[in-house]
Amino acid sequence: MHARFPSTWPIHSLSGWVALALVTGCSTAQNAVVDVLMPGDAVSDTAADSDEIEPDAASPLDLEGPDAADDVLSPDVEGVAPDAPMPDSATPDSETPDSETPGDVTSPPDVSYCSAAPATPIAPNGPLPGPVQVRRGIDRWERAAYEALRDAVLADPGVHFLCIWDVETDRYVVESGPVDARKRLEFRRVLNGGGGVDYVVLVGAVEDIFPSTEAQNYGSWASLLAAFTNPGQVDFTSLNYATGDPRVGFLPPEAQSYPLPLERLAALFDGPDAPDVLGGLHPWALPAVATHGAMSVLQSRSTLMLSGKGVRQGLVLDDLAILPDVVPTVLAALGAPTTGGVGRDGTYADGLFLTRQDGRVLWEALTEAPCDRAKHAIVVLFDGLSATELNHEVLDADAAVELPTFKALAANGVVYRYGAVTNFPSVSAPGHMTAGSGLWSGHHGILANAYFMRDTQTTLNPFSLLSDPAAILADPEQAYAMYESAVAEGFETLAQAAHRAFGAFDPAKGTGAFVAVLNEIAVGGADYDTLDYATGKTPWLLITASLQSYQLADNLAVAEVKQLLGDTEAPVPTVLQLSLVSTDAAGEANGPYSDLLRTTLKNADSQLASILASYEARGALEDTVVVLVSDHGMELQDPTRASKMDVALAQSGVKFLQPFPGLVYLRTVRLDAMTDPVTSTVTVRVVNDDDDKPVAGATVACDACLTSAVTGDDGTVQVGYAQDATTLMITATHPNFNDQALTVAP
Repeated sequence: MHARFPSTWPIHSLSGWVALALVTGCSTAQNAVVDVLMPGDAVSDTAADSDEIEPDAASPLDLEGPDAADDVLSPDVEGVAPDAPMPDSATPDSETPDSETPGDVTSPPDVSYCSAAPATPIAPNGPLPGPVQVRRGIDRWERAAYEALRDAVLADPGVHFLCIWDVETDRYVVESGPVDARKRLEFRRVLNGGGGVDYVVLVGAVEDIFPSTEAQNYGSWASLLAAFTNPGQVDFTSLNYATGDPRVGFLPPEAQSYPLPLERLAALFDGPDAPDVLGGLHPWALPAVATHGAMSVLQSRSTLMLSGKGVRQGLVLDDLAILPDVVPTVLAALGAPTTGGVGRDGTYADGLFLTRQDGRVLWEALTEAPCDRAKHAIVVLFDGLSATELNHEVLDADAAVELPTFKALAANGVVYRYGAVTNFPSVSAPGHMTAGSGLWSGHHGILANAYFMRDTQTTLNPFSLLSDPAAILADPEQAYAMYESAVAEGFETLAQAAHRAFGAFDPAKGTGAFVAVLNEIAVGGADYDTLDYATGKTPWLLITASLQSYQLADNLAVAEVKQLLGDTEAPVPTVLQLSLVSTDAAGEANGPYSDLLRTTLKNADSQLASILASYEARGALEDTVVVLVSDHGMELQDPTRASKMDVALAQSGVKFLQPFPGLVYLRTVRLDAMTDPVTSTVTVRVVNDDDDKPVAGATVACDACLTSAVTGDDGTVQVGYAQDATTLMITATHPNFNDQALTVAP
């Protein structure tokens, strides 16, 4: 099926972007796009056809303006070939059904005859990912505390589930519901022998806790509104909603879905600083107007749109995508060489675009022409922007606001109807890092907006890299130190991968990949970032702006782009990454489909036009691929069904840290005991279960001991016991840790 825009709609096409070639070889012929599948394209089981958007070439978007600079041609960056032969792009289309697990790498076009030799694959550098350290998850020292906490928290009807990794059984355990109606799911992640991973359920059933795992639903605004209910008769008239406004609604429990729950839970526990207990609320249950963070489809659905050079034109695709797909797709669109590294199954693989890669290349969105590769890429992340809302405003006849720039990009590119599935928890900091690394959060290390670092016993707040620009710009070195502390080892950002692919940037010669990362978290390897802009570190940029000149971080980011592209001594970036965060603030304040959000979208449309105009002024736009994405979705909350998880945690009697909602770190000690029958004494050592360091100030006693004692700085005490004792039941108490017990023979 092909659904086209009515000819009367004011759809614009960007200057220099016309119909994309669908011919093999390096021809520059421009032909009308035909809705065909590339060799190896995945076809969605639920909706194999895609809709086509017809651009209106008679009403081009004016990208000229007072800020336009003299045209400066950017250096050529040649595409390079994959490191293994691929099927010829002239072969007949395949009709292979899409796997239920996204990330099955479909075949790219054969570009071996129009590009350079591939990079040498690196050696394998990782086993199957898994929580091999006992510091996260639940071990025998933590089990009693966990069970007490679990029973208290799951009695709250707003709490959906708790998940742990059980160290003793090497299983992931998910539990839901109060004691008298408890549901339990146990599963393992195993290699399937075919280059992938299976999630094997050992106890219970997935649907007991996650009734639906469908990711490809509610693809239209109308279908979402039709599914909404309002059981508590929630009234948001104070936020400019009319009484009975259909936007004030919630998916009922039976209509909710939870995409890729097992994969996302397991991936989080791969992080060395993953929590002991991971909690998830029901999608409607956070005490806020609107929010994100839950496992639900609407909060997990990131916006995804591609446009420009090398992208198929005017299509709405139903294919399943995940947020880690963004970076490998950008690199493929630029013609980067493939490499060897750690693939999605945690073992060595060739044909990757990153040295560690969880995502796939979205070949279905790229043109068949093997040499139709971009010289530049722009990746813009709109924080918290609902894919359903943006697609409604861009694709539907009853759109509430006019977004000419977004519409032009859609008409000249590809819109993913169901967006891309993000991490769990579905929050900003890990989402930004995933969009800049191609990895799930447990693999790049930034687990949430804040989390506890076991080695340093401190809480890290990587979200401040986005949310507090004044503090970051005041102390740039602190920002860099925070980034280095937050991220894991052994992976590449988009910037680092671009340098490996195209060479390190040499400002004197103007060679290599120049990468700018603005108002973003994934700054590793960037040649230019927001801190350079503030401090004037980059020599060929005259810094004339300050934070005080821009009320919002978004305006600062756009100003940076205009100044960067306006300086003709600076190269046009090979990769530009930036984020605009006002969409998240507006959505959380008034809702993801609110009037305030739509006003903010209009402003974002203007900001996007300004960015594209800067590229147009440099003569680079027609060689640029543009990717629009968000870090997560968003969902309206029901105050009549709000969770009181924090109250339940406090009343559990368990000592814990919760640096971010749902990430619970139990305060646990381990006991080592050595008895001396000759002297009838027992030496007890008390250590922190998180970092193996001694715990001072713990009171140690036992049922047969003659006295109690308090540990010193070395965490040890020695106490005497009765000579006729047959067992010693040792206990340790501490004001900051949960009580611990150990039974030994004298």
